[in-house]
Amino acid sequence: MHCDRCILEDESRAELPLDAFLSDFLACDACTEAAAGPLALRLALDRLRQSAHSLRRTRSLLRQREKDLEAALEATAQYEARIENMERVYKQSTRELEPHVAVVEKQAETIRALSAPILEVGEGVVAMPIIGALDGERAALVTEALLARIHAQPARWVILDLTGLDEVDDTTAVAFLRVCAALRLLGARVVLCGLRSRVAQELVRLGADLSALQMLPTLRAALARCR
Repeated sequence: MHCDRCILEDESRAELPLDAFLSDFLACDACTEAAAGPLALRLALDRLRQSAHSLRRTRSLLRQREKDLEAALEATAQYEARIENMERVYKQSTRELEPHVAVVEKQAETIRALSAPILEVGEGVVAMPIIGALDGERAALVTEALLARIHAQPARWVILDLTGLDEVDDTTAVAFLRVCAALRLLGARVVLCGLRSRVAQELVRLGADLSALQMLPTLRAALARCR
């Protein structure tokens, strides 16, 4: 190979893009004049060619890294766009559900009030009918309602009508006795009425201490006792 002018001596080559310069310089591998030149020149050219090869590989790697970075940035932008869209959907759904949530909360409040109704049946006498199952959650609701009522408006007597109480277990018995104990601490006397035989047998089997409570067969009898 013979060049009109060696690229190392051609100052105009300094204006070439790096890739074009490297392509021209790597062609010097077949340069007969360089191969026939002094040893020092050949060694210097060899080092330059090696450096040129290394630089080209580095540039290629950097370009690939740039492409990877661009792809990562694009993926990040798409991910952020999806997050923003999800946030908009969530906010819109929340706004749409707010009226329904308010209705459900109001209905739940109504159900709680109906599950622990307190009736004023006489002067200083309140009654609460307990219908269905008395689990731990409902027992806590009954206790809270009765204590709030007695604290706000003191009563001498509290009648617990158990006619509609379906069944009782260990948890129910403990919760029930806690209700009665809390009422006595506030100065109210507790009267139980309408206790079914099956429920009474279960309370006896569980060893519930009902000695501090007054037991009457019917609500009428309980009302007569509290006059």
